[in-house]
Amino acid sequence: DNGVDEILCISVNDPFSLANWAKEEGADQVHFIPDTNGDFTREMGMMVNLSDKGMGQRSWRYSMLVRDGFIEKMFIEKEGFETRPTVSNAETMLNYLNPKAEKPQQTVALMQMWAAILES
Repeated sequence: DNGVDEILCISVNDPFSLANWAKEEGADQVHFIPDTNGDFTREMGMMVNLSDKGMGQRSWRYSMLVRDGFIEKMFIEKEGFETRPTVSNAETMLNYLNPKAEKPQQTVALMQMWAAILES
């Protein structure tokens, strides 16, 4: 309805973790793509070292709109990983694409994940 062909979630993680995350989220319209070695993330300049949090090398939080093979817009989180995403979330991207669109609800699994991170 908003001109989106595909939604991809690229994560510096293994395919098994991503498959489990997709299942928990019920995200049947999202393609979860493992960037196991972080090659894509590193080339994007989005690699962050979270070893002090016991997470190793991960991707900075961002969302990206790609049209015809070109990056049109990126929403990059300015805050650290201690807070919930405020600009890299689906609602921000949807608002960019269509400010009048119905906004998505946060899922229970996502809320639980962020609560666990905030507590650690």
